[in-house]
Amino acid sequence: MTGEPIAEALLVDERMIYILCPICGELHTHGSGGLENISYGGRVQHCYWPSKIVPEPNLGYDIQPSERTVIKRDGLATSKDLKQFRGILAESKKNFRAWLKAEEKKIKEQKKREARERWNNMIRKQKQ
Repeated sequence: MTGEPIAEALLVDERMIYILCPICGELHTHGSGGLENISYGGRVQHCYWPSKIVPEPNLGYDIQPSERTVIKRDGLATSKDLKQFRGILAESKKNFRAWLKAEEKKIKEQKKREARERWNNMIRKQKQ
């Protein structure tokens, strides 16, 4: 998939890729395809969209490894393995919430402007 957001692979084990979702900022998992032939690449998002105001992006993303990606070669990932990413995830969630709040504010302000404009147009028509 090209032209889609990049999902950073944080941890990979023989069954799963744990990614930082570029859509919602949360940790998600996808099948890894095994350690011999890790299946990075395009995926479809399956996250919960928390806003009723900001339209949900219907995007997929492209999973790619980074310098922070950890390959776990000795068994499956545990919650202990994932703890090392707490700071990254907390920052990602914080940034996503701030962005979403700003987007919701912009949309609400735009709707108010549009409602005022409709009202003013109605008053102008009545005066004619």
